Amino acid sequence: LYYIEVNAFRDGGALTLDDAWIAYDMGNGWKMMMGQFKVPVLREFMVHSMNQLAVERSNVAYFSGAASRTQGFAIDYMADQFHFIASFNDGALSANTPWNVENTEWSFTARGELLLSGSWDQFEDFTSPQGSEQGIMAGAAVHYQSSEYGTSGANSASPFADDELKVLILTADVSMEFDGWNLFGAFVYQNLDADVSEDQDNWGIVVQGGFYFTEELEGFA
Repeated sequence: LYYIEVNAFRDGGALTLDDAWIAYDMGNGWKMMMGQFKVPVLREFMVHSMNQLAVERSNVAYFSGAASRTQGFAIDYMADQFHFIASFNDGALSANTPWNVENTEWSFTARGELLLSGSWDQFEDFTSPQGSEQGIMAGAAVHYQSSEYGTSGANSASPFADDELKVLILTADVSMEFDGWNLFGAFVYQNLDADVSEDQDNWGIVVQGGFYFTEELEGFA
């Protein structure tokens, strides 16, 4: 298996690489993959941009730093009601950077999802048209990275690369889809543990929902 996605800028048409990974299906729900891929933390970011409920993801998602891409290795397991992915990678906000760029000593990410009802396919987006079956999914994830020693943000592509900065990101979310309406909620926590400045604890909450007034007209908030 392989996947490549390129993004073209509207102004000038310049191209940038989004995703580029290869994977091996080991059977029985197990898969190994390596390359550049989304940091598997936030459900908002794991859903493709064209499948969002609104025109863009929330500010909470982008502020956390987890709405980003990385390079690394991942193990993915999917069963009828459980999905788990764990990754050893180059850290958040490290897209399109070679391995020798100063950013992280090491970085680890893991996300689990529990399908309480419905099917996995219906959670590839946030909407739920009239006639859809009921689906409920809960998820949680953790991301931790330690910056490379002897570096600073000035000589790295990532703002997380300050000398000996440790970044922890936690999230929990619930997605619900019903016959013509949907609801999503997520809690995101970020801890920045720096040796050269004060520690920071940041958190945010996202709640969004949509309702189909007709088969083609949906309102959301």
